[in-house]
This record gives sequence, structure tokens and C-alpha cells, in this order.
Amino acid sequence: MNTTEERAGLRVTRIDQQGVSGSGTEEGVYDVLFDDRRIWSFWFLRDSQPAERSKSERLVPWPRSLVKYLDGTARIVVREHVDETVVFDDHISFGDSTGSISVTDREGRPLATDKTGELQRVFAGGDPRDRDALLDTIEDVLEGLREIGIEAFPAYGTLLGAVRNGTLIGHDSDADLAYVSRLTSPVDLIRESYRIDRHLRERGYSVQRHSAFAMKIYVEEEDGSERGLDVFGAAFVDGTLYVMGEIAADLDWSQVYPLGTTTLEGRTLPAPADADAWLEITYGPSWRVPDPAFHFGTPTSTRRRLDGWFRGTRRFRDDWDRYWNRARNRPKVGPTPFAQWVADAEPDADTVVDVGSGRGIDVLWNASVGKRAIGLDYSHTAERYGNKWAAELGLGAEFAMLNLCDMRSVLAIGAWVSRQPGRKAVTARLLTCSLDRRGRRNFWRLCRMIGRDGTCIYLQVVDPDQRGTRDDLGQRLLRPAPESVLVEEIEASGGRVRERQVQEPSGIAEPRYTWMVVTWEKYASASAQ
Repeated sequence: MNTTEERAGLRVTRIDQQGVSGSGTEEGVYDVLFDDRRIWSFWFLRDSQPAERSKSERLVPWPRSLVKYLDGTARIVVREHVDETVVFDDHISFGDSTGSISVTDREGRPLATDKTGELQRVFAGGDPRDRDALLDTIEDVLEGLREIGIEAFPAYGTLLGAVRNGTLIGHDSDADLAYVSRLTSPVDLIRESYRIDRHLRERGYSVQRHSAFAMKIYVEEEDGSERGLDVFGAAFVDGTLYVMGEIAADLDWSQVYPLGTTTLEGRTLPAPADADAWLEITYGPSWRVPDPAFHFGTPTSTRRRLDGWFRGTRRFRDDWDRYWNRARNRPKVGPTPFAQWVADAEPDADTVVDVGSGRGIDVLWNASVGKRAIGLDYSHTAERYGNKWAAELGLGAEFAMLNLCDMRSVLAIGAWVSRQPGRKAVTARLLTCSLDRRGRRNFWRLCRMIGRDGTCIYLQVVDPDQRGTRDDLGQRLLRPAPESVLVEEIEASGGRVRERQVQEPSGIAEPRYTWMVVTWEKYASASAQ
């Protein structure tokens, strides 16, 4: 081990399966390198806790996303981020493997943690062609927004990198734009945001809503993967500038508009009139000092106000994206027992709509037997891979996003599905197990819309004590309600459970399922009159 002379900063005493242990009295930001590549950064005092072994030591635990990689050997270097002073350098073995640790994704692409502690493909060491594709998209989106009177500019880490170094920040993983609206009412701001959304979709972009006042555009890279470009709304309300999703600050309109310019990777881009002031309200007065472990300390009052105005429509979405990203190998085309049961009950159905389609197993199978098959899911990852697999297999299956946290999405998708010609069947396999009460209420609203023509809704549900075995993430995402609660909610929304079957477990790890056929007959009768 090689360390520098004694200092008030971090003195590393141990690195093991738990994390980085050490002592010190001064705060500082440190990088952790595996075999000469930065993997993680932390603030020693802020991110540490008292170590169990010694009262004089503190432990900085490994990020949860990194733990699964800690099986093998690597040369670990810990160094101060700014001046790169090395405070630890040694080969460390973890777990039982004797091989080298490789922090990469399934395709072998290097990963590192971002400021949230999640492993991402950061810009450092990336393909220059991907960087150029992202910059091309930034310029095109800025031009598209100007077409509808929106003057946007790079924000957050993208503006920070441009002003500080003229480059994308190496430890960053996506790009950010922002605009400051001339409107002041939250309702008007939401309407304007959706106008921007529609315009970007018309330009051919894949857009995912972050909230009612922010969205993400997906940029495809050379290897077929995607990188995000966020578009955040901002506005002055009662004299305070609010920027989605972290900022409430005192700033003058004249410090934003008319826009100035900045340079990013050799390209001239717009910037706030006083870019330094904008960066100070974003990152504080020390924004010029690089900090890959930066955390936003958003005041509760700001978060609650932005939640109340614009958010509440993307609960657990990032978790679901991560969950389905683990299961991106193309599934075999074949029916689940539930899908086969529905097919036997609906031999004349022209269209089968699977709500909460996940990996799309049932959707792909229905398409393979000649049905018009539609998969609806909350996760962009699930939607993307579903459409990719359908194209690879030459199947006419269609996957789209449905957000049951967002009534606008519920009403739009409900109207679209309702207008599909011919006989329909709607399935939802374990969907209700992943919804809270509000999500279920919106799902019953969707079912009521679609069921007005007599369409049956087929549910597979499981009681809370019958979840089966799943990994930690899967368990956290499941919130099954008792069957009695589901029946009560269905009846309160005007539906009726017409048929119910209990399916005993087919294996030790399988739970006991209940299959239901639900109709909204009184609405179907009213529609027919």
C-alpha cells in the first residue's frame, strides 16, 4: 500500500466488502479507481458512518449498484478528486473469484456511478461518434424549440461543463436543456410543456415525460443503446424562479434573456445572459470546483411545491426501467398459462391488449398466432425492447407507453384502444400487484372506458402473502392488495367480477394465482342505447 504523508483529510485504513474505511477530520471529495478507471466518488464525512470495528474509523459503504460487481481482484486507488493526491493504492480481493473485476454492462461497455450512485455509461472514454450524435441532437432540439417560440439553452451539468471547461463533463451520463417560460400559471405551464412534447414527437423524437413540466428525449448511439437528453421547464412565479426539478431562487429575467452564448465541444450554443449566476443558483458558489459526488440539497418547501404543481406522475419509473433492463434477452415466443386461458375464452378476438406487458411475452405470442397484439407498459425500457423484439421476429406486435399515474395518459390510451375495430380482449397479468390505490383507481377508469362496448378484462392477481420469490428490486416494486380490496374497488367503479378461478402453484417458487373475468356491463348497456 502506498499513501501520502499524514494529513487532516482521509487516511484509508481498510477497503473490503463493506466499503472504504478510514479516518480524518477534514471534508473532501475522493475518487475510487478500479484498475486506473474511475468508478465511484464520495465525500468522506458526508457519506460515511461510524465503523463497527473501531470508534476512530468511519465507513463509506459501497453504492448498492456496485456491490454485485465486487467478486474478484482489482487494483484500487483512492485519490483526492481535485488535486489527484493518492491516499490509497493496493490490489484488493473481494469474494471467492480469482478473476479481475470488470465494471461493465452486458455488452462490455464501461460503467461508472453518477451523482445518484447509479452505474451509468459516462462520457469519459466514450465513442466520439456518440458524443457528436448527442451534440447534433442538442442543436436540432434547440432549433425545433425556436420554431415554436421557446428559447432553450444547455442547463445543469451540460452548461456547467461548457462554461467551466468547454467540454462535456467526463463523469456525467446525459445532457440537459432548460427554458424559462413567459407564463406564470402552473396550468398554462403544463399546457405549454405538452405543446413542446407534441412538437418534438412530430420531429421524430422518442419522448418520455418526467413530469408535467419536464421530459426526456432518447438519442440512439452507434451500438443501438440510448442516451438521455432532458428538457426542463422553468418559470418565474410570484417573483421566484423555479427550475424543474431542483431549484427555487432569486434571479432576474434580465440574467436569463436575451440569451448569450457558450462553447461546448467546439460548438457555439445559447446560454443564459448571466451563465455564472445561473450556475450559482444550481450548484452554489463553489460551482467552479469539480465535484463528481455532488448532491442537490433541495429544500423540502421547493420539492413540495414542484410536486404539487407538476410531479407525482412517475413514481418508481426509474426502478421499473432498471428492472426490465435486467431482462433484455429476447423471450421465447410461447403463451403463459394465463394467455392461453384468455385465448381459449376469446377465440374470436381480433385485438388483444396487454396492460403492464413487461417483457412482452404474451403480446409477442398473440401476434404470432395472428391477433393484433398491443402491449402497454409504464417502462420506456420495456416498450423499447418490446418493439425491438417484434421487429426482429417479423411480428406485427405494437408496444406503447401507458402511465397509470397520469390521467392524461389514461384518457388518451383509453380513447385509442376503445376505437380499435373488431372484438377486443384486455389482459393484465399481475399488473394490480404493482399499483398503489391511485394507480388501481386509474386502471379501473381505463377498463371502464374500454369495457363500454362489452369488452372483457382478464386479470391475474395474487394476494400479498403469495408473491413468490423475487430479487430485492422486484420485491420493492410489488404492492399487492388483498383480492377482497380489488373486488370492492372494481364494484365501486361500476364493474362486476363475472368469473373467478384459483390456480394452484405449479412449482415450489410459484404463488397461487387467481384469474378473473371482469366486465363493466352497465356502461356497455348505456353505450349501446
